[in-house]
Amino acid sequence: MVNNIKTLLIFALTLIFQSYSAVAHPGHGFSDSFGIINGLIHPLTSLDHVIAMLAVGFLISQHTGKIKIACSAFILSMLAGTGLTLAAIEIPHAEHLMVFLAITIAAGLIFAPYIPRLLSGLVIVVFAVLHGYTHAYDIWLDEDSISFTAGFASTTLALLALGIAGAALVKHFIYQYQCTN
Repeated sequence: MVNNIKTLLIFALTLIFQSYSAVAHPGHGFSDSFGIINGLIHPLTSLDHVIAMLAVGFLISQHTGKIKIACSAFILSMLAGTGLTLAAIEIPHAEHLMVFLAITIAAGLIFAPYIPRLLSGLVIVVFAVLHGYTHAYDIWLDEDSISFTAGFASTTLALLALGIAGAALVKHFIYQYQCTN
C-alpha cells in the first residue's frame, strides 16, 4: 500500500516537472531590476522551481549520509553553471536537458534504492549546472547579477534543506505506519 502511494505521488510530481520555459522563468525582461531581494524571491515564484529543489533535497537525503557535502556540491555546481554563461560558453538545448534531468530525478525518487550513488550524484550535479546556466543566461547583463545569484543560491539551499527535512518526515510516517500494521 505504501509503495503504491509513493509511486502515485512521484508520478504526480513528474507531471508537474514538465513545464515550459516561459513558465519556468517568469519576469526576465530587459527592464527588470534584479538584486539580492529578487534573487531570494525568484525560486519561490514558480511551482516547478519549488518542486524541483524539494525533489533534489529528497533524493539527496536518500542517497547519502553526507548531506552537507551533497548540498554544497549542488550549490557549487549551480554556480559553476552560472560561470559557464558568464564565460559565454553555449550549451545547446539547456532548458530541454534540464527538463529531461528533472524527470530523471523524479524517476530516481521511485527507484532510489536501486540506483548507484555515483549515477544519482552525477544526474543531480548536471541538473544543478544546467539550472545555474539557464538562470544566468537570463540575467547576465544585469548590473546586480552577482547579488541576484547570491540570493538565488541562498533560497535554493533553503529549498534543498526543506526537501531533506520532508524526506525525514515521510520516512518517519512510513516507519510509524509499518509499526502499527
